Amino acid sequence: MNYPWHGFDEIIDVRSPKEYTEDCIPGAVNLPALSDAERAAVGTMHKNSPFAARRYGAGLLAANLAAYLQTHMLERPATWRPLVYCWRGGQRSGAVVDVLQRIGWKAQQLSGGYKAYRHEIINGIALLAARPSWRVLTGKTGVGKTRLLAVLRQLGATVVDLEALAEHRGSAFGRLSEQPSQRQFESRLFTALINLPTDGPVFVEAESRKIGCIHLPQPLLIALRAAPTMQIKAELIYRTTHIINDYQEMREDAAFASAMEVVGKYMERQRLAQWCRWQQAGEWEQLVADLLVSFYDVGYRQSLSTNYAATGDCYHVNPNDNESLEEVARALIAHSTTQHFSSDKIEVC
Repeated sequence: MNYPWHGFDEIIDVRSPKEYTEDCIPGAVNLPALSDAERAAVGTMHKNSPFAARRYGAGLLAANLAAYLQTHMLERPATWRPLVYCWRGGQRSGAVVDVLQRIGWKAQQLSGGYKAYRHEIINGIALLAARPSWRVLTGKTGVGKTRLLAVLRQLGATVVDLEALAEHRGSAFGRLSEQPSQRQFESRLFTALINLPTDGPVFVEAESRKIGCIHLPQPLLIALRAAPTMQIKAELIYRTTHIINDYQEMREDAAFASAMEVVGKYMERQRLAQWCRWQQAGEWEQLVADLLVSFYDVGYRQSLSTNYAATGDCYHVNPNDNESLEEVARALIAHSTTQHFSSDKIEVC
């Protein structure tokens, strides 16, 4: 698919840094026509005198553009063809494009600006989500679904890691870093979907409606819940070890307390108190095993029955063993391509 922002030498976002940080066209560089403070000042002035605001804003924009011409754009060749956009494809990007074109560069303005881009993203996700041959990995917390996705990718399979896009592992302890904005996530998702092949299976982990604070778009949820599922199973001891190794943050008092605030909404006080005692004493095996059985497994069963009721074949794995992960990954690939694969590692659920 060819979108209006494809095929340019560079994409320039002339919105304010705050607007750019919330979301931008992937790969765009931010050269603000007005800084956050300048934009606010112009907006305040516009309430009293639109003419004075435009005159003042034009002077600020001219000074900022002059600086970019002496720095960022200094070495650009005469054949340079940038795409410039602002919020609506209006005055800011229009003024910048006019100057660049008068210099001799083949600059173009994105019609409709960022708002037009967002419209394309929303419609694009709805269209693209239904195209892949999704293969959804289900399984309780700690069975190693994320690790399996990584091994599948290493073996050449096509994978979409939604938790990586959302920068969250989908649990109370799952925050990987500061999560992107909803708009940033949707831009990342669109980029991932548009680059998927049109044939062959695409592996993805089963998710609920939210990953941390990120909401999955409804068209994607519908597509995933209608797709074939492959259930991953692991012994409780393997799951416990995997969680202890992967979620080191539970050892930190502040992170643990924050997670307990989330979990505590659904659990009785006595059990929460016991978890806190185990955490303080460093009794990680008891803590994690009980967390898995009494909290995460209960939620998983409820979510699976509601969202992914049609479970497929079961694959047993040790998420802490690379050979086991690779063996199951190869079985998943074989089963997805032939639909007739059988192994002693597979059983009907």
